Amino acid sequence: AFQKVEDFVLSPLPKRLFGRFLTRFLDADHLRKIAGSFYALDAQGTGTLTIKELVHAAKSAGRPTSVAHAIFSWLSVPGTNHITLTRFAEAFAEEVIDGRALRHAFESLDDDGSEEVSPQELFDALSSFHGDLTLDEVVQHIESAELEACDGEAEVTKDHQIDYGEFCQLFPVRVQRMKDLAERMQTERAQSEDLTCRFRSTLDRVRDWIGKVDDANRTVHKLSQQTLERSDVGREAAQALRKEFTRLDDFLKNPPGPLDAYDFNMLIQRKKRENEKKNEEKPSMASEHHHHHGGHDQELLGFDSFIQDLAVSDNWAGLLSSDLKNLKHALNVTGKATNSVDQFKAHDAAESVVAKINIVLQKTKVQLEEYDSFVEAMGAPEVGIMSTSGGAQLSGRGLRARHGEEDDDLLEANVEGDENGGNPIMRFIQDVTQRLTSR
Repeated sequence: AFQKVEDFVLSPLPKRLFGRFLTRFLDADHLRKIAGSFYALDAQGTGTLTIKELVHAAKSAGRPTSVAHAIFSWLSVPGTNHITLTRFAEAFAEEVIDGRALRHAFESLDDDGSEEVSPQELFDALSSFHGDLTLDEVVQHIESAELEACDGEAEVTKDHQIDYGEFCQLFPVRVQRMKDLAERMQTERAQSEDLTCRFRSTLDRVRDWIGKVDDANRTVHKLSQQTLERSDVGREAAQALRKEFTRLDDFLKNPPGPLDAYDFNMLIQRKKRENEKKNEEKPSMASEHHHHHGGHDQELLGFDSFIQDLAVSDNWAGLLSSDLKNLKHALNVTGKATNSVDQFKAHDAAESVVAKINIVLQKTKVQLEEYDSFVEAMGAPEVGIMSTSGGAQLSGRGLRARHGEEDDDLLEANVEGDENGGNPIMRFIQDVTQRLTSR
């Protein structure tokens, strides 16, 4: 904070006066952003800065005391021995001002309503703060702004008239924030398109798989009810369960996803070895390790591989092993050569399978709906302030939005400290993506 104040005080006179001019348009939110730096220097907690506190800050920053005196000389309130928050804000005004405040500052300079600020108009506004300012200094300041406004993309037009776009270029921190925001939006858009593409690449196979599993499970439930009948129908239903059990077991061992059967089987074997290694650890360590990674694994469900991820984490490959074994025993009560069937045991095995498959289907459908909603949200960007409110398209004078106004809207929508443009969906997606790429 001290270094920024020093740089401001040592800057050219027009820049310092421009900071003083801008403080007129700062609102409570702007001052709140500056207050942290101000109170960091207010060692005595009086709400003002004294020369003693500035000298102490200069020594802490490794700067000569002459810098502290220069800062105090420029920012102190005339006739007092202290610096207020409002005067201190002059050094940070260009960094925090945006949106309506920026637009109003421009219009207050544009006395004739030409939508351009002339050197004379800017001189008249700034010279009221300091009598030593000259028109030539203002012209040089405007030329610098025009040079930055062209950004090397076109020939500089030295008309010494500042339109709103060129006016915005007077705020380098704001310009950088807009560039950073644009880059973040571009990155997030690319991530959204990638995740959407991955999700849709397996969507048809996922829905087909869910439909087949659901149909097979309904059949098992129907046969389960028939096994209770004391007739040939009951015995035939119990025997028919073998085929449906096998179908469901095959579905669980071959879920849809980006991995083929061989690679998916290799993934299962690798996870199995990892689990066996964990089991060899001490119980306390194993418990702590499981607690730390259990929830983490649940978060690592890929947009195209979430069913395969669930299959691995929940061990679908062995989910029906005990039920297949129980059904086999039910169908061979007194030996392989007989046709005896334990219908009640077959019924219990079938009910167990139905319950397990219902859980599998529930988790799968919930995850599918969740990711489907994410993809839908990413494909429908949030509507900006200006497109939803006719009044927001007008400035303080009722003029139509001009060049750079859209940028202000983006900055206002960008929450302070939010690295993802204020979009909660993109914050979540970026977090999940980072976890997946570091897997």
